[in-house]
Amino acid sequence: LQAIFESISSIRNNPSLSPDEQRVQLTELPSISIEPTLAETLLAFDDEEWQTTINQANALYDRTLRAYDYSIDEEQLADIKRGYLPYNVPSRLSEDQRRAVLYFVETLLQANRILDEDATRQRQNDARAAVVPVFVTLIKGKNIVRQGDLITIEQNEQLVKLGLVKPSLDISAIAGRSLL
Repeated sequence: LQAIFESISSIRNNPSLSPDEQRVQLTELPSISIEPTLAETLLAFDDEEWQTTINQANALYDRTLRAYDYSIDEEQLADIKRGYLPYNVPSRLSEDQRRAVLYFVETLLQANRILDEDATRQRQNDARAAVVPVFVTLIKGKNIVRQGDLITIEQNEQLVKLGLVKPSLDISAIAGRSLL
């Protein structure tokens, strides 16, 4: 963004170029596509209006990145362009300045977070494979849980493995409710 503003400023401030040559050079910038009408608008700004446009575009760009924690995906980018940017351009700017600020920020703001589904799936599989199985040895006659104690997940699992706790699916209760 800053490099583009420097390029535009150098074209605007070049006394050896006629207004037509300035317009042509603005429309032929390799880093951004500027339409002839926007080029006319940029050249029509006085120095103060141009500096205000630069400052507001930089501020809006930075504020947008901060609002999204410097991490924007494609879906968020569409939401930002549709719902965030138009409502966050200062109202004190002229209509031409507002359009210029919006154009520069919308054009140069890009998604910088992309979900790599293959890599994510691979990392999930690696994490699953890295889990070490836990073996618990139970000693015959040793209490797993005492009456009145709250049962932990580990204790419940031990009781199920030993067949001392039946799964909560009670067929007679289901049949009774069905009859009712």
